[in-house]
Amino acid sequence: MKNFVSYIFVLFLIISSFYYADKISSFIINKSDLMTQINSKKSLYEKSYIDAIKYDEYIIPGLNGQVVNTLESFYNMKKYHTFLKDKLVYNEVSPSISIEQNKNLIINKANPLKNSISILVENNNEVLEYSKNLDITKLINLSTFSSKIKNDQINIDIENYEKVNDLLDKNNMNKKICLIFKNNDNYCKNKDYYIVKPTYIISNSNIYIKDKVQSGDIIYISDELSLDNYKILLISLNYHDLKVISLSKIISEKL
Repeated sequence: MKNFVSYIFVLFLIISSFYYADKISSFIINKSDLMTQINSKKSLYEKSYIDAIKYDEYIIPGLNGQVVNTLESFYNMKKYHTFLKDKLVYNEVSPSISIEQNKNLIINKANPLKNSISILVENNNEVLEYSKNLDITKLINLSTFSSKIKNDQINIDIENYEKVNDLLDKNNMNKKICLIFKNNDNYCKNKDYYIVKPTYIISNSNIYIKDKVQSGDIIYISDELSLDNYKILLISLNYHDLKVISLSKIISEKL
């Protein structure tokens, strides 16, 4: 019994020593010149989150905010003994109104602050070939899925939706996006996925829409759009300094 009490006492001393050592270490760090610099400058580099905007049955995704992780930043700068903004470590803060809690609403436009648009292509082979170096999104069915394609592949195969989903899951490629397309509205709304509807469908007959395209737009390229008209669209995007990024990236609320 005496040995047991001694063991408990020693264990208590060890735990106490760790506790107080940690407290002392935290006190020293918080009083250091470097931590003082970090605390005085961190607000210059932090960003407030932006809430998603809901209207009718639609939602425009928000954007995460970022706050400085002061302790991680301290350790990142410690060996330099001075404040370095490129060594700051951030934690992301989710919006209070987010697409994560509103998956029943339709996204047909992304946050314009991303200065980007998304291009969706299904069977327009000339456009697909020309866009190899662009981060476009390919709409797929059971026969057009490919594990070699690194861009987003979004399932639009209503008849074989679950089979294509299984392929995407197996290859760790499922972006959990259901595109409202070809009368599959009800199906999409019953999935716990992000529901997306294109902002514009661009064809040869309405290529003039290129002048209306803005940051955040989600553009479906019709199968019959000519390559020449597609190039005109890309020139217009470049003129307005709009990047082309994948559908999963443009609707994401990550910075």
